[in-house]
Amino acid sequence: MMEKCAESIIPYLKSSAPGALSFLDLAAQLAYSKGVVNLFSESPSRAYLLMLSYMNTASADLAFRLLFLNPLVDCLKKQRVQVDPDALLRLVKLGDDVGFRKLVGWIDVHACRDTS
Repeated sequence: MMEKCAESIIPYLKSSAPGALSFLDLAAQLAYSKGVVNLFSESPSRAYLLMLSYMNTASADLAFRLLFLNPLVDCLKKQRVQVDPDALLRLVKLGDDVGFRKLVGWIDVHACRDTS
C-alpha cells in the first residue's frame, strides 16, 4: 500500500503542479540526495520542513496538504482506509513520522513495540 500511494503522488504532481515538482525535487536532491516523493515516503516531516524553508507556515501547510496529503488520502480512500488529513498535518508538524506512518498503515504497529 505504501509504495502504491507514494507513487500515486507523482502523476498528480506532474499533472497539477509540474513546476512545484521540479522545484521540490531539486531542493530535496540538494538537501537530502533524494527526490521529494521518496523523501515524503521516508520522512514526511522532512518533506514538510523542506517546504517550510521556502515559504511561511500558512503557505507550507496549504501546499503540503494540496501536493502530498490530499493525493495520499485519496489513494487510501480507494483502499477503504479513512484518514483525516488534518491529523496527518499535525503529526508532520510535530515531526512524528512514526505516528504518521502508523496512521496511514505504512508500518506495522506491532513492529514498533518494545521487545525488551
